[in-house]
Order: sequence, then structure tokens, then C-alpha cells
Amino acid sequence: GVRRIDRLVRTTFLNGKPEAYLPLFLIALACIVHLHRELHLGNINMMLLWLLVVALEQLMRAKDLRGGALLGAAILAKPHFVVLLPLLVLRGRWKALLAASGALAAGLLLPALFLGWPANMEVHVAWLGEMAKHNAALIYTDGDDHRAVNTIYSFVHRAALKHFLSPSGTEAYGLLALIAGAFALFVRRNQRRGVANAFPFEYLLLVGLVPSITLTDTEHFLLALPLVAYTIHRLVPRAHPRWLAPIAVPLLVLYGGNFEDAWGPYADVLIHYGVLGVGSFGLLLVSTILWSRSNPAPFAVSNRGE
Repeated sequence: GVRRIDRLVRTTFLNGKPEAYLPLFLIALACIVHLHRELHLGNINMMLLWLLVVALEQLMRAKDLRGGALLGAAILAKPHFVVLLPLLVLRGRWKALLAASGALAAGLLLPALFLGWPANMEVHVAWLGEMAKHNAALIYTDGDDHRAVNTIYSFVHRAALKHFLSPSGTEAYGLLALIAGAFALFVRRNQRRGVANAFPFEYLLLVGLVPSITLTDTEHFLLALPLVAYTIHRLVPRAHPRWLAPIAVPLLVLYGGNFEDAWGPYADVLIHYGVLGVGSFGLLLVSTILWSRSNPAPFAVSNRGE
């Protein structure tokens, strides 16, 4: 019976190739620390990631109203995903944007049916206030409070900007503006060059960026999993390009290798230096390079010499 099940799995999912197990194993190994914490805390990040992927699938099938509504539901559960709305604007997906806005409005107004309008407003104001306080200090400098240690702002400040600036909200939002500008240029570049199927990658890149640009807990880095998996599939069974292995393997260790039972007290050192944030952001950059290499612009047809 066990052999029959194994044969069925190989034939149906892995095309009968044992080497197909290796990427799946490495993906599981890369995310198991975060998934364990996710389940331990009872969080819903994996469910939200699934919802976002389903929304993306609907958008790719040109079902913008359905995809936008699902995206709006995800934003209601975790407002950080509002970063996806500018992508809809850049891509001109107005129906999806309208559907997402409608789902958001419905979700915000629905409690008024049970609480009344004044109580509904009070709840939302208090909720926004808590979110503002939660993201008040985006740059970690030192101490026992490691909530902001994995943000890209903390890494850049501690690596370079601490020699020139004191940590502040202005510094963090300035870096956020640079990231937003770079992403907008990336999207415009894909549009100008006519790169096919760029939207799904841009969408997943924004999802993966969420824990790097907002103050979140470590299990939220599961949101980078689709692009981590993309990088791993380019890494095994043979690294392509050749330079990928010496860069991606250390980043994967930083992303998902902080096993406290294995590292012992050194695990706290890894937390202090924010290696998770460095690994996640580095893998997003590597995946962007890999995707850009694999999706060049179509060759322009020239009539010269004819």
C-alpha cells in the first residue's frame, strides 16, 4: 500500500522523477521555522497568502471584479496589503481597483449594522491608532525590543546611515519612498519593453516586500515564500546561472536557518543583527534579477537592409 501511494505521488505530482523531491524539501526547510511559529501563535498569514494567490489567479484570468474583491478581503484582514493597490493603478486595472475599494468599504461599514455608526467609527479610529503606534519605531538601534530589527530601514541605518543620521521616522519614510520609486520604475520598464507576464511577478514581489517595509512579527516573512520557492527552483538540481549558488545559499540560511535548538545562544545574536530581514530582502533582489534575466524584452523587428 505504501509503495502504491509513493508511485502515485511520483507519477501524478513529480512526473516519476525522484530529483523533483529536492526542491520541495528545500522549500519546506527554508520556511519550517516561520511556519512553526505561525501555527504556534495561531496566525493566519499562510491563509492570507493563499487568498492573495487566488486573487492573483483571478486577475491573470481577466476576472478583475472577482480578483479585486478577494484582494479587498485580504486588505481588510491585514491592511499592509494596501501596497498592492498602487500596482493596480500602474497597470490600469481599474475594475480590480474598484472591486477592492468596494470590498474595503463594505467591510468597514458592515460593523455599523450591529454596533451603530458612532461605535463603528470609534472602533475604526482605535484600530488605526493601534496600528500607528505599532509602526511608530521602524528603525532598531539597540536594546531588548527587537520588533523592528528585520526591517530594511534598520539594516540600512545600522550598516551605513548611522554615521550620518539619527534614527527617525523621516529616515524610514525616505527609504520607503526610494523603494516605492524603484518599484514604480521597474513596472514602467516592464511596460515599455513589453515584457509578457510581468504582472504576476510584480504582484508577488510586493507581497514579499510587506514584512521588510512594515513592522511585523517574524512569521510574516512567510509572505516572501513564493519568490523564495522561485529562487530555489533555479538553484536545484543545478544552479542556473552559476553565480546563484554562492549567493542564494547563504541568503536562504539567513532567511530560514535560525533553528534555536541548533544554534543555542547564538540564535539571539542572529536575531539581534536582523539576519532574517537581510536574507528575505536579499532573496527578493536575487529573484528579481533571475526573473529579469529569464524574461527579456521581445526583440524589435528591424527593416534595415531589406
